[in-house]
Amino acid sequence: MKKIYFAILFSLILLFFGCSKEDDKKTNFVRTPDNTVLEGTWKTSCITSGAFTIIMSIEITGTTGVYTQEWHSGSGCSTDVWTTEDTYTSYTVGKKIYFDDESGYEIYAVLDSYTDVPLTSAMTTEYNDITWCGYDDWVINTKKDVSGKTCGATTFDNKSVEVYSISKLVGTSLNISSWFATNIADTVSTTITYTKQ
Repeated sequence: MKKIYFAILFSLILLFFGCSKEDDKKTNFVRTPDNTVLEGTWKTSCITSGAFTIIMSIEITGTTGVYTQEWHSGSGCSTDVWTTEDTYTSYTVGKKIYFDDESGYEIYAVLDSYTDVPLTSAMTTEYNDITWCGYDDWVINTKKDVSGKTCGATTFDNKSVEVYSISKLVGTSLNISSWFATNIADTVSTTITYTKQ
């Protein structure tokens, strides 16, 4: 069943974040940090994804960015099932970019960790039964770092990999792209909007 959950998660990410083409933006990234424009906590509303609901948040403090996805069963984001957390260091807001009459910023970071934590006994048992991410010793409410691990159909980046993203900032609303290790994305997600807290 976890494989089904992850397929939903992976499909959701692809749907929300879209694709990007290879280009030379990585080498042209301008590292002129002005993290104050994005610093703070950003959070989505409760989003429905199939049989699950999810709240996504981003917390940027200094040069650290933490991206969290809280997965829930049923409606209303009230029953916790599992949580993933991606932590980035050297988080740097780069040059300004423009989307029609709106603007945003390029983002550069270094992957510190991807973590996953089952939040129910049933989910913990399932993680162990299918050796999720190569582990068969999951403990409820206990994080495991899955950096560099293959989880379902996805292999996560290794620690210390440089990654690139873009953002669109309109007042207190933030849209972002997914991270790429080889280039910077061309588009942001318009279906997931974070609000400054």
